[in-house]
Amino acid sequence: MPTTSGLLPPPEFLSTPGQPPRPWKQWYRQFQNYVVAAAFDFPAERKRAILLHCLGAEGQRIFHTLPVVSSTETDTYEQAVRTLETHFKPTVNVVAERYRFRQSSGRTRGQLYFFTPRTCFHVRVPGFC
Repeated sequence: MPTTSGLLPPPEFLSTPGQPPRPWKQWYRQFQNYVVAAAFDFPAERKRAILLHCLGAEGQRIFHTLPVVSSTETDTYEQAVRTLETHFKPTVNVVAERYRFRQSSGRTRGQLYFFTPRTCFHVRVPGFC
């Protein structure tokens, strides 16, 4: 359903119980683009309400059960984003990632342009190096 700006909001992040259909970072980037494109220049409380609305029913249920992440920010929108980021941060099995990385090094057969993107991905995995 279009909003007053005529733009469709991003798909709900988590409308039913289970795993989200897309990672939090990816969905949040879509949400930020939506807010910018729709020219929402609202107070923090209203931006927080729009964020919660776009989360979906299950996302809202989870949000209201989470403890607020302590921060120095007084902005309720930023606190909500930090709380959701903390909760939906993907867990990484470091042992499995190291194994996958070591297995991938032999498959490139010397083609650096195939190996480099995988290496960059693993460097960003916390605790990998």
